[in-house]
Amino acid sequence: MNEIMKKVREGYIGNPAQLVTLRRVTVNEGRARGTEIIEVRTAGGLELDILPEAGLDIGQCRYKGINMSWMSKN
Repeated sequence: MNEIMKKVREGYIGNPAQLVTLRRVTVNEGRARGTEIIEVRTAGGLELDILPEAGLDIGQCRYKGINMSWMSKN
């Protein structure tokens, strides 16, 4: 965190909010209809879906577009 704030002070980053995006969405179709998801995207390439209704479980997780999560048939 200190390194990030150092870059903000040096002018490399205008606002720390540029480094991460959080978006809450609700699925509207399919078997997951009504499921809430919090999408997290970082500037470093990490993307993950947090499922608040499943005890903050992580759904899909990707790093620079490469899937890192194991998803069973169920």
